[in-house]
Amino acid sequence: MAGFVMRKDHRFKKLIPIRYIGDDGIAREGMIEDLSLSGSYIAGYTPVSIGVALALHILVPGDQAPLLIARAIVKWVKGSEFGVDFGTPPPKTASQIAAIISRLVETECCSSGNEYTTQAAIRPHPIPGQTVSDRDVRWMAARLN
Repeated sequence: MAGFVMRKDHRFKKLIPIRYIGDDGIAREGMIEDLSLSGSYIAGYTPVSIGVALALHILVPGDQAPLLIARAIVKWVKGSEFGVDFGTPPPKTASQIAAIISRLVETECCSSGNEYTTQAAIRPHPIPGQTVSDRDVRWMAARLN
C-alpha cells in the first residue's frame, strides 16, 4: 500500500491564470488549480521537468499587476500538470500570497454561502460564521516565516 505525505499548508482550489518562465526565458501559460502559502498545482499548456526553477506571474482577477514569485521549484510532473514549491518567499511576497488567498476565500464565501468549507481551506480549526480578517491574513503570512 502506498504511503501518503501530509501537506504543510492547506490548499485553496481556484482557477487562476498563470505565466511560468523557465531557464530558457520562454513564457508559458497555464491555470493554477489550487494555491497554498507554500506552493501550487498548475495545469500548464507546456510540460516542465522535475527540479526546474520557474518564475511565476500569477494573474489574479481584479489585480492590475501580476503577483511575481521569482523562484518556484517543480516538485512533481504528470503530463502537463505539475506542482511547485515556493520555498521561503520574501516577506512582501508571502503577504501578497496570503492576501490573495484571503480575497479568494472571501469571494468564495460570499458566492457559495458555505463559509465553513472555505475557511477550512486556510485555517486548521475554522469557526463557523467567522469571516476572514486581517488577523487571518497575518496568521497565513506568519506560516511562511
